Amino acid sequence: MARRKSLFKLPFFKIKINKGTLSHIFGFLIFGSGLIFLISFIKSLANQESGRILFQIHQILVSKFGGLSIFIPLILILLSVHFFNTKKFKFIKPNVTGGLIMIFISLIGILQTGEIGASIFENLKLDFSVAGAVVIIGVILVIGLVLFLDTSIDAFLIFIFTVLKSGILFIKNYFLRTFFTKGDQKEM
Repeated sequence: MARRKSLFKLPFFKIKINKGTLSHIFGFLIFGSGLIFLISFIKSLANQESGRILFQIHQILVSKFGGLSIFIPLILILLSVHFFNTKKFKFIKPNVTGGLIMIFISLIGILQTGEIGASIFENLKLDFSVAGAVVIIGVILVIGLVLFLDTSIDAFLIFIFTVLKSGILFIKNYFLRTFFTKGDQKEM
């Protein structure tokens, strides 16, 4: 028995489209919008005289997401790559994109950049207090980093403690060494 391809029929047209083709079309649309968003951050291409739509896109992104809006094109491009995955060939794993989205949401929430970041933090603050909001956003950040880096929690925590320990030793040895020296040594 021959394998039948799954087709998607458009209701108003007498066209049957393969689901893979439809997936690729959505992928190209999301990829193109990601590139347009990325181009909107180039100041020479997006100003009020030429590139007015790019300028407006840039203004909307910055007002909604603040300075971290530069990550929106990267997230869109990573999302578009998922539409090109097949069973035999995978460009990117879903945990990388999901982790980056969680990192982005937690960073705009904790830094309160843009309208959306302020809204995230304010809603969490109203429900859980400031300390609860910081803890929730911190947990989302750690989960996002673990997903993005595709590592285990214990390896990630060991890495964090090693970085913190070396940072504290660096500060102690180079910035605060006058406080930790054992008496003044006199030259003879």
